[in-house]
Amino acid sequence: MKIGESTGILLGFGVGAAGGVGANIAWRDTPGLDWAIRNIADPAGQIFLRLLLMVVIPLVFATLATGMSTLGGLRGLGRLGLRTLGLYLSFALIGAAIGATLVALVAPGAAMTATMRASLAASVGPATGAATPIGVSVLVNLVPVNPVAAAAKGEMLAILVFTLLFGAALASLPPARAQPLVRFLDGLAQVAGSMVRFAMLIAPVGVAGLAFTSFARFGLEFIRPLGLFAAVILASLLVQVFGIYPLLVRTVARRRALPFLTTSRPALVTGFATASSNATLPTTLRIAQERLGAPAGLASFVVPLGATLSRGGTAAFTAGTAVFLAQALGLEVNAVNGGVVVVLATVTAIAAGGIPSGVIPLLATVVAGAGVPGGAIGIILGVEPILGMARTLVNVAGALVATVVLARTTGPDLDAAKPDPILVSHAN
Repeated sequence: MKIGESTGILLGFGVGAAGGVGANIAWRDTPGLDWAIRNIADPAGQIFLRLLLMVVIPLVFATLATGMSTLGGLRGLGRLGLRTLGLYLSFALIGAAIGATLVALVAPGAAMTATMRASLAASVGPATGAATPIGVSVLVNLVPVNPVAAAAKGEMLAILVFTLLFGAALASLPPARAQPLVRFLDGLAQVAGSMVRFAMLIAPVGVAGLAFTSFARFGLEFIRPLGLFAAVILASLLVQVFGIYPLLVRTVARRRALPFLTTSRPALVTGFATASSNATLPTTLRIAQERLGAPAGLASFVVPLGATLSRGGTAAFTAGTAVFLAQALGLEVNAVNGGVVVVLATVTAIAAGGIPSGVIPLLATVVAGAGVPGGAIGIILGVEPILGMARTLVNVAGALVATVVLARTTGPDLDAAKPDPILVSHAN
């Protein structure tokens, strides 16, 4: 997300929240305030949400299928390509597990009062898909009989399975036959990304409307669960940066963790300030080569791929958001549904890598794994920009950790390794 968009969203949230609290104090439970919410504030927010949600299906299909098809090229690179891919997938999976677990343990959504929960449930609309049940039917329902019908019903897990199989089949075709469809899918992904950017133009107004609606109805009571949610997500990110990653640096890369973090600081600060892994890429590459001493060939392969595939922070945010929204709406997340959320967060975090602000509409994919309506993501959009800056720092840190780990565990003759240009995208 561009810093200008982040600033606009924060301003919109601030204005809407302040106006909502003031309206709640002055005109709570009055017909005039109810009219303003129903006819002005809530419609503005819902239009913004619908603009995002309507691109979810084409966005998921195009980005994930394209990514799967191009990963066939990574396999041809041999050991380095497979290790790089495995490491980044592991980072995303670990991040998703940490985010979902911490939110489940702290339960910030439980801070919602019964009145708040009932009002939110009534305002976010019908669920896009039921939570995944426990039993053999879980495996059966992974394969859709009709992927178009699954898309219409919002069965996101079935859509993801179809898309992954489609992308794998596409990768198995001879390049001459596959390239026309790959180019089409890449174009579709670009169009979907443009539609997201169009929606983000009205993001400040939409977020202001959503914030005004929530705070006008609930007043300052709404701050507590939202603040707890943000704090828990930040804690899950800190666990990765100061726990998981230093452990890998110390035990696998055989480096001292504190000097590694100190040396990496310019890239981490740039990632936080810009909220963009892509904008941070030149700094990250320079740090990897000049300060961390990674071989040029390895760094030129691992770091650019990390701008798209290093998604530990994003996965923690999306998985934690799904569990929080389920709690806020009084929905149960059992062990199986929690596992589904973690897997969905891992896959969609990487799929969102090439789309500026793409993680916002793709949140609907993850929350659907817990049976949460896609419209519920509006609850957390006000704090998303700050969390976006923090999770980008984690993503950048993951790319540097992967570089030093692979430099230690992979052979030195890596100068011929080059990343697939399709995977080196404008990451967020």
